[in-house]
Amino acid sequence: MVSHMPAYRTIKSIDLPRQNILPSHDLPRDIVDGQVRVRETTRARGNCYHCSVVRDEMTKNVICPCSSNESRRTCCGPYLDGTSQPQTATRCMRSRYSAYVEHNSDYLLQSWHPLSRPKIVEFDPSTVWLGLSVKRSENGRTKDSEGVVEFIARYRVHGKASRLHEISQFKSENGRWYYLSGRPGGSQTNPQHSDG
Repeated sequence: MVSHMPAYRTIKSIDLPRQNILPSHDLPRDIVDGQVRVRETTRARGNCYHCSVVRDEMTKNVICPCSSNESRRTCCGPYLDGTSQPQTATRCMRSRYSAYVEHNSDYLLQSWHPLSRPKIVEFDPSTVWLGLSVKRSENGRTKDSEGVVEFIARYRVHGKASRLHEISQFKSENGRWYYLSGRPGGSQTNPQHSDG
């Protein structure tokens, strides 16, 4: 009788700020010799950020949480790390989504326009962000002073899948884009945030 043992690939440490990334869903894994190992035959499903990080850690390339299919290092990472600023309203919106995924409240507050900025941003630890889809944008380019971005953000809270469909208003001041406000962009299930 032939044994059908799964193939494993070792996952080494993942260097992302403010978050423990190993997922608690969708990836069969075991601890072997004190190291987390993910079954090599497992394929990450959909745009789940957590699965993408684990999948791409195998190839040493961490994908940005904003679902751009770019590396975090060349996409939202410089904005979240404070080394650069988004040049368009769409990039600002994508980086804010990434900040929610990474629980980066500092960046969220910095990218929020002073007219509508809250005092604090709190995160629900039971929320798992699953993916982002940008539906459309109006204006919001480098030379514009205002922009609109419509998006759908998928997430799960306590195992229940939901989505946030929003039309966000952005404003550029002194070469920096800020989130100003948002309104529902269609049917939603349990909208969690109204700030993009």
